[in-house]
Amino acid sequence: MTKSRKKKSKSKKTIEHRHRRKKRKFNITFEILIQSLPILLVTSIGEVIAGSVLGKMSKAMELIPGLIVLIPAVMDMRGNIGTALASRVSTMLHLGILGKHFSFNRIIGHNIGASFSLTAAVALLIGILAHFISRLFGLASIGPVHLLLIALASSIGATLFLQPFTLLLTFLSFNKSLDPDNIVAPLLGMFGDVTWSSDISSTGNCKVW
Repeated sequence: MTKSRKKKSKSKKTIEHRHRRKKRKFNITFEILIQSLPILLVTSIGEVIAGSVLGKMSKAMELIPGLIVLIPAVMDMRGNIGTALASRVSTMLHLGILGKHFSFNRIIGHNIGASFSLTAAVALLIGILAHFISRLFGLASIGPVHLLLIALASSIGATLFLQPFTLLLTFLSFNKSLDPDNIVAPLLGMFGDVTWSSDISSTGNCKVW
């Protein structure tokens, strides 16, 4: 009888443990869905705006050979570097390396510096590659120097706006008990595309003139 009761008790505990684990998984999935869905709807609208801005650049694309090769690479680079910064800050908040309230310190400074350095270095590389790739596929190019300057100016301009926005949004969402990974990355990508497309539109129009 004793062994039978122990088996029943153990079986009951196992069932309860599985039930709690399934419930926890459901709660996590539901939480991600609730946090991410509204953000993804907002970012979809923002990406349409970014596409509209780029759509008005048809004149600049015709007059600045090589720009069509440059745009996708720089937009992707800008989003990757920005979301990497947000992910690092989010991880440090979860681990307790950074406090809940923002204060500029050595860790934040190093991350900002690394982000700016990566932006400048990759923008320079993309500008040069855009020229040679254009020539490789038989497309006209205004030259590596001009493409390099366009990539660098537009990327640095977008970064100056996005760095404070990234830090603000990461700390704000964390303090509101939201997961920054669900909030910051989609919004940052959208704002990055809108900001960068506006910057490159202005830079391209200046070059046209």
